[in-house]
Amino acid sequence: MGLLASCADYPQTAAILAKSADLPHQAQVSNVRFLPHVEEQGAPAALAMALNWSGASSEVATLAPKLKGGKLQAEIIDEARQHGRSAYPVTDLRAVLQEVAAGHPVLVRQEPSGRPTPVWRYALVVGYDLDSKMLLAHSGRLEQVKLPFQVFEGNWQRADNWGVVVMAPSQPPASAVALAAYRSNRVTALAQAAPAVTPSTRVAAAKPVAATRMADVAPTKPPEAGSQQTPKLAASGPDQAKQGQAAKTAPRS
Repeated sequence: MGLLASCADYPQTAAILAKSADLPHQAQVSNVRFLPHVEEQGAPAALAMALNWSGASSEVATLAPKLKGGKLQAEIIDEARQHGRSAYPVTDLRAVLQEVAAGHPVLVRQEPSGRPTPVWRYALVVGYDLDSKMLLAHSGRLEQVKLPFQVFEGNWQRADNWGVVVMAPSQPPASAVALAAYRSNRVTALAQAAPAVTPSTRVAAAKPVAATRMADVAPTKPPEAGSQQTPKLAASGPDQAKQGQAAKTAPRS
């Protein structure tokens, strides 16, 4: 009964434990510089660590004044864009593990239980172990904090399963939802890079290469009824000399 209740309370963890053949048993992201911070700087610190890992230099002190509003998720995505990076959604535990297995840290928001009012905590997931059912995360002043899958899933669910993977624009993420967002961004970028088609370019494209106006064609006088027109041939030799002599002796009017 306890196992059934556990599966019902933590469906994402149960799904991972039931089917994990597509995942390595352990994984950890390398080259993530840990930035210790106080609780109030969780979002700036998690983003700074993600940006630094992606190759965009950043510090907690620089980001803190920019990430203090009531719309932190949108501000995180916008600030990643300001650093030339894209933030793709990661919305379930399997996707978190897939990204980490591919070497990508995942920025997540959590709400620990037992608080009378919601207190958002941001962390950067950098590893996992399927055998011990633990995640590793940089959070607060602690590096590689161990979070049981079920504890993480509960905290994450209360925070609407919000998470992102911060990547360079040319680098695709690994999980399905994030990969779909990456492909959509690429299509949009290609469409924006294509030359714009204006009405004038449409007209120019539709105009014939060689066009003749009717006014440029000299009108031809139709032959009179009953008359017979014979083409006039140019005279040559003696006939040409006779015609020239006749022209000189012809009386002038």
